[in-house]
Amino acid sequence: ATLSKAMADVDVVEGFLPATSPGCFAMAAPNQHYDSYEDYIFAIARALREEYRAIVESGLLLQIDCPDLPMAMHTTGWDDTAKRIGYHKYLELHVAALNEAVADLPADRMRMHICWGNYEGPHHMDVALTEVLPTAFEAKPAAISFEAANPRHEHEWEDLAKLKVPDNKILVPGVVDVKTNVLEHPRLVAQRIGRFADIVGRERIWLPERWCRLELAGPRQERLQQLEDKYGIQGTTENAGAARQADVVVLSVKPQRLERVLRGLLGAIRPEALVLSIVAGASIEKISGGLRHKN
Repeated sequence: ATLSKAMADVDVVEGFLPATSPGCFAMAAPNQHYDSYEDYIFAIARALREEYRAIVESGLLLQIDCPDLPMAMHTTGWDDTAKRIGYHKYLELHVAALNEAVADLPADRMRMHICWGNYEGPHHMDVALTEVLPTAFEAKPAAISFEAANPRHEHEWEDLAKLKVPDNKILVPGVVDVKTNVLEHPRLVAQRIGRFADIVGRERIWLPERWCRLELAGPRQERLQQLEDKYGIQGTTENAGAARQADVVVLSVKPQRLERVLRGLLGAIRPEALVLSIVAGASIEKISGGLRHKN
C-alpha cells in the first residue's frame, strides 16, 4: 500500500515488488519441524502464497527472487540439499515448490530473477546459465531476469542461442553490471540488448522503460534511424527534448561543438538529473557553468 501510494504521486510506467522464493527462504532458515526437506519447502511455498497474491492483487508486478537456483552449488548451507540429492533434482524440486505457490496467479504479472550473488568475488565456481535455464523455463512466471553483463557470464548469450526458449517466455537480461564502478558505454549496453533480441526477437526482450530506456540525440536523422532499426533505441534531433525526461544525460560531442550544445540544453535538464561528460578537454566547471547545473 505504501509503494502504490508513493507511485500515485509521480509519473511512472509501472511498479514491482520483489519477494523471496520458497527455495531462497529455505536456504536461509533451517528446518526445525518437518520430517523432510521436501515437506519443508512445500510448506514454505504454501505460506508465501498469500504474500504473492497480495502483491499481484495490489496491481504491482511480482518479482520472485530465486538466487537459490544458480547459487546452490557454490555456497554451503545448513542442509546442502543440492549436493545431497543432485543439482538437477534440486532445481526441479525448487521450481515445483515455486509453481505451487503461484498456481492461481497470472503468469504475465510475475517475473523470476536468478543470479549468482551480488558480491565482489571471482565467481569461478558459478554454474553455467545453461544449467539453470532449462528447468527455470518450467516455472510459471512469464519473464526471467538474469545477469548478462558481468565478466563471468556475459559470454553465455552464445550458449543461450543454442537453447530452445519457450514461446511463452520473455527474457529480462541484466545489461548493466552493478558490481563495477566503470561506466559502461551506451553502445556496449545497446550491443548486449541486440544480442538477445537477435535470439528471441525484440518483442520478447523486456527492458523497463524508465530506468533502462536509452534515448539518443544527434544531428543526423539517418544515423538515428539506423540505430533504432538495429537496436530499438529511440532517437531525436532535439537535444533539449531528449534531456527533459532523462535521469542521466551523457554528453558525447566534439569539443568545438560543445558550447552550442550547452546553449541548446540550457534550462532543459531537470535539477535532480545527473550530467556525465566524455567530451575531450572539457572541464566540469565549463560544463556546469554552461548548463547552470550542479549535478
